[in-house]
Amino acid sequence: MLGPVALLEGYITKPADREKAIALAAMIVGSENVQDRLLSHFPTQQPYPKMDQNG
Repeated sequence: MLGPVALLEGYITKPADREKAIALAAMIVGSENVQDRLLSHFPTQQPYPKMDQNG
């Protein structure tokens, strides 16, 4: 790949943070040159408790 590249690495705590970082990097190097390796710590939903055979 030729030209400037922005590689985004690190941790984010809100989905909006990812969008802001990507948008800012895209303004500088162009959206086709942005690579996103951001990791998130979003809370995960707990699965429904298993039902026993009686209901």
